Amino acid sequence: MRSIQRCKFSDFELLVIDQSDDDETERALAPLWRADRRLRYLRMEVPGKPGALNKAFALARGKYLLLTDDDCEVSEGWIDALVAGFDADPRVGCVHGDVCAGPFDPAQGYIPECRIEHASTIYRLRDFLDSSTEHWSNFGIGASMALRADVVAEIGGCDPCIGPGAKFRTGDDTDIGVQVLRLGYAMRFSPEASVVHHGFRYWSSSKGDVERSGFAQGAIFIKHLRCGTFFRGTAVGVLDKVWTVAKRAVHGQRPLGAAFAIGWVSGAAAALAHRVDRRSNQFVVLGQDEARAFSRHVGEVVAPSQRGSAR
Repeated sequence: MRSIQRCKFSDFELLVIDQSDDDETERALAPLWRADRRLRYLRMEVPGKPGALNKAFALARGKYLLLTDDDCEVSEGWIDALVAGFDADPRVGCVHGDVCAGPFDPAQGYIPECRIEHASTIYRLRDFLDSSTEHWSNFGIGASMALRADVVAEIGGCDPCIGPGAKFRTGDDTDIGVQVLRLGYAMRFSPEASVVHHGFRYWSSSKGDVERSGFAQGAIFIKHLRCGTFFRGTAVGVLDKVWTVAKRAVHGQRPLGAAFAIGWVSGAAAALAHRVDRRSNQFVVLGQDEARAFSRHVGEVVAPSQRGSAR
């Protein structure tokens, strides 16, 4: 929150959607929002990032909706850079910024990042998550992402079943991107909209993280296919992973690295069994009690003060 307060662009409101199971976050942040009227705090009992995003989308009053995560620090020019991404082309409905890893010990684990090295814009869904592009610079993640409010309204917000803490585990940023491009809007990539990510994970959790990502990508592919849209990016991605597994198997290399492909197939099967609303291109929402059962599907993120301690 303090990093956002330090942004040069000052005409904003900051919504914090708290889904923790105690009041520690609320107590820690209270002095900040009491001193700054731009800050707004809301507590939600039902966990899951999709629900938090949709609540924030409903409450937000601005023209642009900027997203980052609770384990991130934004740069001083973050808001300016994201807004400039929309100003660059009136067709742009979504802007992704650069996400780099904060300090960590690579011997212990890793921090997910998504580096955007040069500014670019894509206008077609087939160019989203295209593995033929060098450095995979044609996608972004929710740690640094912005959307036009009117586009969010047109796509109906975030799919209630896709994202951390929801049935399909992650991938909310990917699914929103598909929706934006599917409707004919452009996607902009801005290296200046930089964010430092501090979400450290131990290596022991990496297989689960990869499988969870594959599960979401398989579900996203099947959902849109059932609604009449072919999302080429994730299909090419899983075929590339399968080919890599086959080559490693032939050469007797271990591990095979099959977690993503296994997750993808599992997610695709689960998506075939879940009802979809073809008008909105979204999965049919679950009841609150059923939704709570999936709240465990989040990454095992470790705070800096906890690193190296016994788990």
